[in-house]
Amino acid sequence: MNRNRGGAKSSMKYSLRFNRIVTACTVLGALAVPTVRSDAAAHTLWLDSAHAYPGDRVFYNVNLTNDAPVGSFNLLIKYDAGAVWPVNLTADGTRAADFEYFSFTYDEHGTQGNVRIIGIADLSGDPPSPTAVLPPGDGSVARFTFIVANTIDLAGLYVPIRFIFLDSPTDNDNTLTDETGAKIGQSQIDYYDGWIAVREMGDVNVGDINLNGFAYEVSDYVYFSNYFMNPTRYPMNALQLANSDMNHDFIQGSIADLVTLINKIMQGVKAPQTGAPSDLTALVETERSGDATLISYLTDFEVGGVYLALQTSEPVSRTSIVSLNENMNVRLLTTDTEVRVFIYSMDGGRMPAGGHDLISIAGFSGFEIRSVDLADADGRTAAVSLAPSVDQLPDGFVLHQNYPNPFNPETHIEFDLATPSDVRLIVYDLLGREVTTLLDATLDAGRHGAVWNGRDAHGRAVASGVYFCRLETETGAFSRKMMLMK
Repeated sequence: MNRNRGGAKSSMKYSLRFNRIVTACTVLGALAVPTVRSDAAAHTLWLDSAHAYPGDRVFYNVNLTNDAPVGSFNLLIKYDAGAVWPVNLTADGTRAADFEYFSFTYDEHGTQGNVRIIGIADLSGDPPSPTAVLPPGDGSVARFTFIVANTIDLAGLYVPIRFIFLDSPTDNDNTLTDETGAKIGQSQIDYYDGWIAVREMGDVNVGDINLNGFAYEVSDYVYFSNYFMNPTRYPMNALQLANSDMNHDFIQGSIADLVTLINKIMQGVKAPQTGAPSDLTALVETERSGDATLISYLTDFEVGGVYLALQTSEPVSRTSIVSLNENMNVRLLTTDTEVRVFIYSMDGGRMPAGGHDLISIAGFSGFEIRSVDLADADGRTAAVSLAPSVDQLPDGFVLHQNYPNPFNPETHIEFDLATPSDVRLIVYDLLGREVTTLLDATLDAGRHGAVWNGRDAHGRAVASGVYFCRLETETGAFSRKMMLMK
Protein backbone atom coordinates (compact mmCIF):
# COMPACT_ATOMS: atom_id res chain seq x y z
CA MET A 1 0.00 0.00 0.00
CA ASN A 2 1.32 3.44 -0.97
CA ARG A 3 -0.05 6.32 1.06
CA ASN A 4 0.85 9.57 2.79
CA ARG A 5 0.26 9.44 6.52
CA GLY A 6 1.36 12.64 8.21
CA GLY A 7 5.13 12.66 7.88
CA ALA A 8 5.32 9.14 6.52
CA LYS A 9 7.04 8.36 3.25
CA SER A 10 4.98 9.65 0.29
CA SER A 11 4.20 7.78 -2.90
CA MET A 12 6.05 10.62 -4.66
CA LYS A 13 9.50 11.99 -3.95
CA TYR A 14 9.47 15.77 -3.81
CA SER A 15 12.42 18.14 -4.18
CA LEU A 16 11.09 21.26 -2.53
CA ARG A 17 11.78 24.77 -3.70
CA PHE A 18 10.56 27.73 -1.62
CA ASN A 19 10.05 31.33 -2.67
CA ARG A 20 7.41 34.03 -2.24
CA ILE A 21 4.80 32.08 -4.15
CA VAL A 22 6.01 28.51 -4.56
CA THR A 23 5.68 26.70 -1.25
CA ALA A 24 5.97 23.03 -2.17
CA CYS A 25 6.70 22.48 -5.83
CA THR A 26 9.00 19.95 -7.41
CA VAL A 27 11.64 20.63 -10.06
CA LEU A 28 10.73 19.03 -13.38
CA GLY A 29 12.31 15.65 -13.82
CA ALA A 30 12.70 14.94 -10.08
CA LEU A 31 9.32 13.25 -9.69
CA ALA A 32 8.67 9.52 -9.42
CA VAL A 33 5.04 8.32 -9.43
CA PRO A 34 4.18 4.67 -8.79
CA THR A 35 2.24 3.11 -11.64
CA VAL A 36 1.80 -0.51 -10.50
CA ARG A 37 -0.86 -1.47 -7.98
CA SER A 38 -0.18 -4.21 -5.44
CA ASP A 39 -1.99 -7.49 -5.93
CA ALA A 40 -3.41 -7.36 -2.39
CA ALA A 41 -5.57 -4.26 -2.89
CA ALA A 42 -8.95 -4.54 -4.58
CA HIS A 43 -9.27 -0.78 -5.13
CA THR A 44 -7.07 2.13 -6.20
CA LEU A 45 -7.50 5.84 -5.60
CA TRP A 46 -5.27 7.89 -7.88
CA LEU A 47 -4.77 11.51 -8.79
CA ASP A 48 -4.15 12.94 -12.23
CA SER A 49 -0.94 14.14 -13.79
CA ALA A 50 -1.59 17.32 -15.78
CA HIS A 51 0.34 20.04 -17.60
CA ALA A 52 -0.38 23.77 -17.72
CA TYR A 53 1.21 27.17 -18.18
CA PRO A 54 1.28 29.80 -15.41
CA GLY A 55 -2.11 31.51 -15.35
CA ASP A 56 -3.91 28.60 -17.05
CA ARG A 57 -7.06 26.84 -15.93
CA VAL A 58 -6.68 23.09 -15.82
CA PHE A 59 -9.20 20.26 -15.29
CA TYR A 60 -7.92 17.78 -12.73
CA ASN A 61 -9.49 14.40 -11.91
CA VAL A 62 -9.71 12.34 -8.74
CA ASN A 63 -9.93 8.76 -9.96
CA LEU A 64 -11.10 5.41 -8.65
CA THR A 65 -10.37 1.92 -9.95
CA ASN A 66 -12.66 -0.53 -8.16
CA ASP A 67 -12.79 -4.29 -8.66
CA ALA A 68 -16.03 -4.55 -6.67
CA PRO A 69 -19.09 -2.26 -6.28
CA VAL A 70 -18.62 0.92 -4.20
CA GLY A 71 -21.39 2.69 -2.31
CA SER A 72 -19.54 5.79 -1.05
CA PHE A 73 -16.17 7.50 -0.69
CA ASN A 74 -14.60 9.80 1.91
CA LEU A 75 -11.52 11.54 0.52
CA LEU A 76 -9.03 14.04 1.94
CA ILE A 77 -6.74 15.72 -0.59
CA LYS A 78 -3.98 18.29 -0.23
CA TYR A 79 -2.98 20.83 -2.91
CA ASP A 80 -0.36 23.58 -2.73
CA ALA A 81 -2.50 26.67 -2.10
CA GLY A 82 0.41 28.96 -2.94
CA ALA A 83 0.73 27.60 -6.48
CA VAL A 84 -2.80 26.54 -7.50
CA TRP A 85 -6.31 27.14 -6.25
CA PRO A 86 -9.63 25.50 -7.13
CA VAL A 87 -12.44 27.49 -8.71
CA ASN A 88 -14.75 24.50 -9.14
CA LEU A 89 -15.16 20.98 -7.81
CA THR A 90 -17.91 18.75 -9.15
CA ALA A 91 -19.07 15.20 -9.82
CA ASP A 92 -20.65 16.25 -13.12
CA GLY A 93 -19.25 14.27 -16.02
CA THR A 94 -17.65 11.66 -13.73
CA ARG A 95 -18.58 8.14 -12.66
CA ALA A 96 -20.18 9.64 -9.55
CA ALA A 97 -22.47 12.00 -11.46
CA ASP A 98 -25.59 10.05 -10.37
CA PHE A 99 -24.63 9.83 -6.70
CA GLU A 100 -27.45 11.05 -4.47
CA TYR A 101 -25.04 13.00 -2.28
CA PHE A 102 -21.84 14.82 -3.22
CA SER A 103 -20.22 17.51 -1.06
CA PHE A 104 -16.84 19.05 -0.43
CA THR A 105 -15.23 21.25 2.21
CA TYR A 106 -12.27 23.50 1.52
CA ASP A 107 -9.67 24.22 4.23
CA GLU A 108 -10.55 21.05 6.13
CA HIS A 109 -9.12 20.96 9.67
CA GLY A 110 -8.57 24.72 9.30
CA THR A 111 -5.65 24.15 6.93
CA GLN A 112 -5.46 25.98 3.62
CA GLY A 113 -5.13 23.55 0.73
CA ASN A 114 -6.92 20.62 2.43
CA VAL A 115 -10.20 19.59 0.80
CA ARG A 116 -12.64 16.90 1.99
CA ILE A 117 -14.79 15.21 -0.67
CA ILE A 118 -17.71 12.93 0.27
CA GLY A 119 -19.90 11.03 -2.17
CA ILE A 120 -22.78 8.68 -1.30
CA ALA A 121 -24.54 6.70 -3.99
CA ASP A 122 -27.81 6.07 -2.11
CA LEU A 123 -28.79 8.05 0.99
CA SER A 124 -32.05 6.21 1.64
CA GLY A 125 -30.92 2.61 1.52
CA ASP A 126 -29.11 0.63 4.24
CA PRO A 127 -27.56 -1.22 2.60
CA PRO A 128 -27.63 0.89 -0.60
CA SER A 129 -29.72 -0.26 -3.54
CA PRO A 130 -27.57 -2.47 -5.80
CA THR A 131 -28.67 -0.35 -8.78
CA ALA A 132 -27.36 2.84 -7.12
CA VAL A 133 -23.84 1.78 -6.24
CA LEU A 134 -20.80 2.37 -8.44
CA PRO A 135 -20.16 -0.82 -10.43
CA PRO A 136 -16.63 -2.14 -10.96
CA GLY A 137 -14.69 0.07 -13.32
CA ASP A 138 -12.13 2.79 -13.72
CA GLY A 139 -12.29 6.59 -14.05
CA SER A 140 -12.86 9.89 -12.29
CA VAL A 141 -15.27 10.37 -9.39
CA ALA A 142 -14.58 14.08 -8.82
CA ARG A 143 -13.18 16.84 -10.99
CA PHE A 144 -11.39 20.03 -9.94
CA THR A 145 -10.89 23.13 -12.02
CA PHE A 146 -7.60 24.63 -10.82
CA ILE A 147 -6.05 27.97 -11.71
CA VAL A 148 -2.27 27.92 -11.77
CA ALA A 149 -0.68 31.00 -10.19
CA ASN A 150 0.22 33.53 -12.87
CA THR A 151 3.90 33.80 -12.05
CA ILE A 152 6.84 32.83 -14.21
CA ASP A 153 8.58 31.55 -11.05
CA LEU A 154 6.45 28.39 -11.33
CA ALA A 155 7.64 27.54 -14.83
CA GLY A 156 9.46 24.21 -14.88
CA LEU A 157 8.09 22.98 -11.56
CA TYR A 158 5.74 20.22 -10.45
CA VAL A 159 2.90 21.21 -8.10
CA PRO A 160 2.02 18.15 -5.98
CA ILE A 161 -1.59 17.04 -5.41
CA ARG A 162 -1.76 14.22 -2.86
CA PHE A 163 -3.90 12.17 -0.51
CA ILE A 164 -3.34 12.93 3.19
CA PHE A 165 -4.26 10.95 6.32
CA LEU A 166 -5.02 12.95 9.46
CA ASP A 167 -7.54 10.84 11.41
CA SER A 168 -5.51 8.16 13.17
CA PRO A 169 -6.58 5.91 14.87
CA THR A 170 -10.05 5.85 13.22
CA ASP A 171 -8.45 5.72 9.77
CA ASN A 172 -11.47 6.98 7.85
CA ASP A 173 -9.63 9.36 5.52
CA ASN A 174 -9.58 8.17 1.92
CA THR A 175 -11.79 5.14 2.47
CA LEU A 176 -14.75 3.60 0.65
CA THR A 177 -17.81 1.51 1.47
CA ASP A 178 -19.01 -1.50 -0.46
CA GLU A 179 -22.51 -2.32 -1.74
CA THR A 180 -23.60 -3.44 1.75
CA GLY A 181 -22.35 -0.25 3.41
CA ALA A 182 -19.34 -1.98 4.98
CA LYS A 183 -16.13 0.07 5.19
CA ILE A 184 -13.34 -0.60 2.72
CA GLY A 185 -10.35 0.38 4.81
CA GLN A 186 -7.02 1.94 3.95
CA SER A 187 -5.26 -1.43 3.97
CA GLN A 188 -7.49 -2.53 1.08
CA ILE A 189 -6.72 0.48 -1.12
CA ASP A 190 -3.69 1.59 -3.08
CA TYR A 191 -3.07 5.37 -3.29
CA TYR A 192 -1.21 7.18 -6.03
CA ASP A 193 -0.55 10.89 -5.73
CA GLY A 194 -0.50 13.26 -8.68
CA TRP A 195 0.78 16.63 -9.81
CA ILE A 196 0.40 19.57 -12.15
CA ALA A 197 3.54 20.13 -14.21
CA VAL A 198 3.96 23.83 -15.00
CA ARG A 199 5.40 24.25 -18.47
CA GLU A 200 8.38 26.41 -19.30
CA MET A 201 7.20 29.75 -20.69
CA GLY A 202 9.85 30.34 -23.33
CA ASP A 203 12.07 33.37 -23.82
CA VAL A 204 10.96 36.80 -22.69
CA ASN A 205 10.44 39.13 -25.66
CA VAL A 206 9.64 42.52 -24.14
CA GLY A 207 6.92 44.29 -26.09
CA ASP A 208 5.30 41.14 -27.53
CA ILE A 209 2.06 41.24 -25.54
CA ASN A 210 -0.04 39.08 -27.87
CA LEU A 211 2.74 36.48 -28.26
CA ASN A 212 2.71 36.49 -32.06
CA GLY A 213 6.49 36.89 -32.34
CA PHE A 214 6.49 40.64 -33.11
CA ALA A 215 7.23 43.25 -30.44
CA TYR A 216 5.89 46.83 -30.27
CA GLU A 217 3.01 46.41 -32.71
CA VAL A 218 -0.39 48.07 -32.72
CA SER A 219 -1.85 44.62 -32.01
CA ASP A 220 0.28 44.46 -28.84
CA TYR A 221 -1.16 47.82 -27.81
CA VAL A 222 -4.73 46.66 -28.48
CA TYR A 223 -4.35 43.49 -26.42
CA PHE A 224 -2.58 45.39 -23.63
CA SER A 225 -5.29 48.06 -23.43
CA ASN A 226 -8.00 45.37 -23.56
CA TYR A 227 -6.30 43.71 -20.59
CA PHE A 228 -6.69 46.91 -18.56
CA MET A 229 -10.37 47.23 -19.48
CA ASN A 230 -11.39 43.57 -19.15
CA PRO A 231 -8.71 41.26 -17.70
CA THR A 232 -11.20 38.39 -17.50
CA ARG A 233 -11.82 38.37 -21.23
CA TYR A 234 -8.25 39.35 -22.11
CA PRO A 235 -6.03 37.69 -19.49
CA MET A 236 -2.25 37.80 -19.57
CA ASN A 237 -0.22 34.78 -18.61
CA ALA A 238 3.14 34.98 -16.90
CA LEU A 239 5.10 35.33 -20.13
CA GLN A 240 2.84 38.13 -21.34
CA LEU A 241 3.30 39.92 -18.03
CA ALA A 242 7.07 39.51 -18.31
CA ASN A 243 6.90 40.91 -21.84
CA SER A 244 4.84 43.88 -20.60
CA ASP A 245 7.60 45.48 -18.52
CA MET A 246 8.53 47.86 -21.32
CA ASN A 247 9.90 50.63 -19.11
CA HIS A 248 12.07 48.09 -17.20
CA ASP A 249 10.94 49.19 -13.73
CA PHE A 250 10.21 45.57 -12.65
CA ILE A 251 6.50 46.46 -12.30
CA GLN A 252 4.64 44.35 -14.82
CA GLY A 253 1.47 45.31 -16.65
CA SER A 254 1.33 48.97 -15.59
CA ILE A 255 -0.09 52.06 -17.25
CA ALA A 256 3.49 53.32 -17.49
CA ASP A 257 4.28 50.25 -19.62
CA LEU A 258 1.29 51.01 -21.84
CA VAL A 259 2.49 54.58 -22.36
CA THR A 260 5.97 53.27 -23.15
CA LEU A 261 4.47 50.92 -25.72
CA ILE A 262 2.61 53.81 -27.40
CA ASN A 263 5.80 55.87 -27.49
CA LYS A 264 7.78 53.04 -29.06
CA ILE A 265 5.09 52.49 -31.70
CA MET A 266 5.23 56.19 -32.55
CA GLN A 267 9.02 55.96 -32.81
CA GLY A 268 8.67 53.18 -35.36
CA VAL A 269 10.31 50.53 -33.16
CA LYS A 270 9.62 46.96 -34.24
CA ALA A 271 11.43 43.72 -33.45
CA PRO A 272 11.95 40.89 -35.97
CA GLN A 273 9.22 38.31 -36.17
CA THR A 274 9.76 35.10 -34.23
CA GLY A 275 6.29 33.55 -34.58
CA ALA A 276 3.58 32.96 -37.15
CA PRO A 277 1.31 35.85 -38.20
CA SER A 278 -2.47 35.67 -38.05
CA ASP A 279 -4.57 34.99 -41.16
CA LEU A 280 -6.45 38.31 -40.95
CA THR A 281 -6.38 40.58 -44.00
CA ALA A 282 -7.30 44.23 -44.49
CA LEU A 283 -7.35 46.77 -47.30
CA VAL A 284 -6.35 50.44 -46.91
CA GLU A 285 -6.85 53.04 -49.63
CA THR A 286 -6.77 56.78 -50.28
CA GLU A 287 -9.40 58.80 -52.12
CA ARG A 288 -9.82 62.46 -52.98
CA SER A 289 -13.00 64.07 -51.64
CA GLY A 290 -13.30 67.77 -52.47
CA ASP A 291 -10.24 69.54 -51.11
CA ALA A 292 -9.41 66.70 -48.70
CA THR A 293 -7.87 63.25 -48.97
CA LEU A 294 -9.61 60.38 -47.20
CA ILE A 295 -7.80 57.31 -45.92
CA SER A 296 -10.18 54.37 -45.39
CA TYR A 297 -10.07 50.68 -44.52
CA LEU A 298 -12.03 47.57 -45.47
CA THR A 299 -12.09 44.53 -43.16
CA ASP A 300 -14.39 41.70 -42.14
CA PHE A 301 -13.54 42.21 -38.45
CA GLU A 302 -13.75 45.01 -35.90
CA VAL A 303 -10.61 47.16 -35.80
CA GLY A 304 -8.87 47.97 -32.52
CA GLY A 305 -6.07 50.23 -33.73
CA VAL A 306 -4.22 51.51 -36.79
CA TYR A 307 -0.75 52.98 -37.29
CA LEU A 308 0.07 54.82 -40.52
CA ALA A 309 3.43 56.15 -41.66
CA LEU A 310 3.05 58.69 -44.50
CA GLN A 311 5.95 59.90 -46.62
CA THR A 312 5.42 63.58 -47.47
CA SER A 313 6.68 66.05 -50.03
CA GLU A 314 5.46 69.14 -48.18
CA PRO A 315 4.97 70.18 -44.55
CA VAL A 316 1.71 69.05 -42.94
CA SER A 317 -0.21 70.97 -40.30
CA ARG A 318 -1.33 68.82 -37.38
CA THR A 319 -4.72 70.54 -37.45
CA SER A 320 -5.33 69.40 -41.03
CA ILE A 321 -5.54 65.72 -39.97
CA VAL A 322 -8.91 64.80 -38.47
CA SER A 323 -10.09 61.45 -37.11
CA LEU A 324 -13.41 60.27 -38.55
CA ASN A 325 -14.10 57.88 -35.65
CA GLU A 326 -15.48 59.65 -32.58
CA ASN A 327 -14.78 56.79 -30.19
CA MET A 328 -11.08 56.61 -31.08
CA ASN A 329 -8.10 58.76 -30.14
CA VAL A 330 -5.49 60.02 -32.60
CA ARG A 331 -1.86 60.68 -31.82
CA LEU A 332 0.33 62.46 -34.40
CA LEU A 333 4.04 62.89 -34.97
CA THR A 334 5.00 65.16 -37.87
CA THR A 335 8.33 66.06 -39.47
CA ASP A 336 9.22 67.76 -42.72
CA THR A 337 9.19 64.44 -44.57
CA GLU A 338 6.97 62.12 -42.54
CA VAL A 339 3.63 61.96 -40.75
CA ARG A 340 2.95 59.18 -38.24
CA VAL A 341 -0.67 58.62 -37.25
CA PHE A 342 -1.72 56.31 -34.41
CA ILE A 343 -5.47 55.67 -34.07
CA TYR A 344 -6.32 53.93 -30.82
CA SER A 345 -8.61 53.92 -27.78
CA MET A 346 -7.65 53.94 -24.12
CA ASP A 347 -11.11 52.69 -23.05
CA GLY A 348 -11.65 49.69 -25.32
CA GLY A 349 -13.22 51.51 -28.27
CA ARG A 350 -13.27 49.79 -31.62
CA MET A 351 -14.09 50.56 -35.23
CA PRO A 352 -16.73 48.53 -37.08
CA ALA A 353 -16.13 45.86 -39.69
CA GLY A 354 -16.73 46.74 -43.32
CA GLY A 355 -15.57 49.75 -45.32
CA HIS A 356 -15.11 52.96 -43.31
CA ASP A 357 -13.09 56.17 -43.41
CA LEU A 358 -10.20 56.51 -40.96
CA ILE A 359 -8.91 60.06 -41.28
CA SER A 360 -9.32 63.14 -43.44
CA ILE A 361 -6.30 65.22 -44.46
CA ALA A 362 -7.42 68.67 -45.56
CA GLY A 363 -5.65 70.58 -48.36
CA PHE A 364 -2.87 68.03 -48.68
CA SER A 365 -2.28 65.33 -51.28
CA GLY A 366 1.49 65.13 -51.72
CA PHE A 367 2.10 61.94 -49.75
CA GLU A 368 2.24 58.19 -50.06
CA ILE A 369 1.51 55.54 -47.47
CA ARG A 370 4.88 54.06 -46.52
CA SER A 371 3.65 51.47 -44.00
CA VAL A 372 0.48 50.41 -42.22
CA ASP A 373 0.05 48.41 -39.02
CA LEU A 374 -3.55 47.36 -38.29
CA ALA A 375 -4.93 45.19 -35.47
CA ASP A 376 -8.32 43.70 -34.80
CA ALA A 377 -10.24 44.39 -31.59
CA ASP A 378 -8.77 41.27 -29.94
CA GLY A 379 -5.17 42.34 -30.51
CA ARG A 380 -4.29 40.25 -33.57
CA THR A 381 -2.23 41.73 -36.39
CA ALA A 382 -3.73 41.82 -39.88
CA ALA A 383 -1.86 41.61 -43.18
CA VAL A 384 -2.59 44.93 -44.91
CA SER A 385 -2.75 45.57 -48.65
CA LEU A 386 -2.89 49.02 -50.20
CA ALA A 387 -5.56 49.55 -52.84
CA PRO A 388 -4.17 50.09 -56.34
CA SER A 389 -4.55 53.52 -57.88
CA VAL A 390 -7.69 53.99 -59.95
CA ASP A 391 -8.23 56.30 -62.93
CA GLN A 392 -11.61 58.03 -63.09
CA LEU A 393 -13.71 57.35 -66.15
CA PRO A 394 -15.27 60.17 -68.15
CA ASP A 395 -18.72 61.32 -67.05
CA GLY A 396 -21.35 58.76 -68.03
CA PHE A 397 -19.11 55.70 -67.51
CA VAL A 398 -19.95 54.49 -64.01
CA LEU A 399 -19.19 51.28 -62.14
CA HIS A 400 -21.68 51.09 -59.29
CA GLN A 401 -20.92 49.51 -55.92
CA ASN A 402 -21.83 45.86 -55.90
CA TYR A 403 -24.79 44.74 -53.81
CA PRO A 404 -25.02 43.20 -51.37
CA ASN A 405 -21.60 44.05 -49.96
CA PRO A 406 -20.32 42.19 -47.96
CA PHE A 407 -21.92 39.20 -49.71
CA ASN A 408 -22.38 35.44 -49.56
CA PRO A 409 -22.72 33.53 -51.81
CA GLU A 410 -23.22 35.96 -54.72
CA THR A 411 -23.28 39.67 -55.50
CA HIS A 412 -24.67 41.87 -58.31
CA ILE A 413 -22.42 44.30 -60.22
CA GLU A 414 -23.91 47.04 -62.41
CA PHE A 415 -22.28 49.67 -64.65
CA ASP A 416 -23.32 52.45 -67.04
CA LEU A 417 -21.84 53.10 -70.50
CA ALA A 418 -22.17 56.52 -72.11
CA THR A 419 -21.46 55.12 -75.58
CA PRO A 420 -21.10 51.64 -77.11
CA SER A 421 -17.80 50.12 -75.97
CA ASP A 422 -15.68 47.01 -75.75
CA VAL A 423 -15.95 46.00 -72.08
CA ARG A 424 -14.12 43.64 -69.77
CA LEU A 425 -15.38 43.08 -66.21
CA ILE A 426 -12.71 41.27 -64.20
CA VAL A 427 -12.39 40.18 -60.55
CA TYR A 428 -8.93 40.44 -58.90
CA ASP A 429 -7.72 39.42 -55.46
CA LEU A 430 -5.76 41.62 -53.04
CA LEU A 431 -2.46 40.62 -54.65
CA GLY A 432 -3.62 41.78 -58.07
CA ARG A 433 -4.08 38.26 -59.43
CA GLU A 434 -6.96 37.71 -61.82
CA VAL A 435 -9.66 35.50 -60.27
CA THR A 436 -12.24 35.38 -63.05
CA THR A 437 -13.58 37.37 -65.99
CA LEU A 438 -17.28 38.11 -65.72
CA LEU A 439 -17.71 39.90 -69.05
CA ASP A 440 -15.65 40.30 -72.23
CA ALA A 441 -17.92 41.74 -74.91
CA THR A 442 -18.98 44.74 -76.97
CA LEU A 443 -21.99 46.40 -75.34
CA ASP A 444 -24.37 49.19 -76.26
CA ALA A 445 -24.71 52.40 -74.26
CA GLY A 446 -26.84 52.07 -71.15
CA ARG A 447 -26.89 50.10 -67.92
CA HIS A 448 -25.53 46.58 -67.80
CA GLY A 449 -24.85 44.07 -65.08
CA ALA A 450 -23.29 40.77 -64.04
CA VAL A 451 -23.39 38.40 -61.09
CA TRP A 452 -20.34 36.98 -59.35
CA ASN A 453 -20.92 33.75 -57.42
CA GLY A 454 -17.69 33.82 -55.41
CA ARG A 455 -15.90 31.30 -57.66
CA ASP A 456 -12.77 31.51 -59.80
CA ALA A 457 -12.40 30.86 -63.50
CA HIS A 458 -12.23 27.09 -62.81
CA GLY A 459 -15.45 27.06 -60.78
CA ARG A 460 -13.70 26.70 -57.43
CA ALA A 461 -15.05 28.62 -54.43
CA VAL A 462 -12.62 31.33 -53.32
CA ALA A 463 -11.73 32.21 -49.74
CA SER A 464 -13.35 34.94 -47.67
CA GLY A 465 -11.72 38.32 -48.06
CA VAL A 466 -11.47 41.49 -50.12
CA TYR A 467 -11.64 41.43 -53.92
CA PHE A 468 -11.67 44.06 -56.67
CA CYS A 469 -14.12 44.29 -59.54
CA ARG A 470 -12.49 46.22 -62.40
CA LEU A 471 -14.38 47.63 -65.36
CA GLU A 472 -12.14 48.17 -68.42
CA THR A 473 -13.44 50.12 -71.43
CA GLU A 474 -11.90 51.71 -74.52
CA THR A 475 -11.51 55.03 -72.69
CA GLY A 476 -10.42 54.02 -69.19
CA ALA A 477 -10.95 51.81 -66.19
CA PHE A 478 -12.63 51.92 -62.81
CA SER A 479 -12.61 49.60 -59.78
CA ARG A 480 -14.77 48.78 -56.78
CA LYS A 481 -13.96 46.82 -53.64
CA MET A 482 -16.04 43.77 -52.75
CA MET A 483 -15.99 41.69 -49.60
CA LEU A 484 -16.86 38.00 -49.55
CA MET A 485 -17.78 36.77 -46.05
CA LYS A 486 -18.47 33.08 -45.39
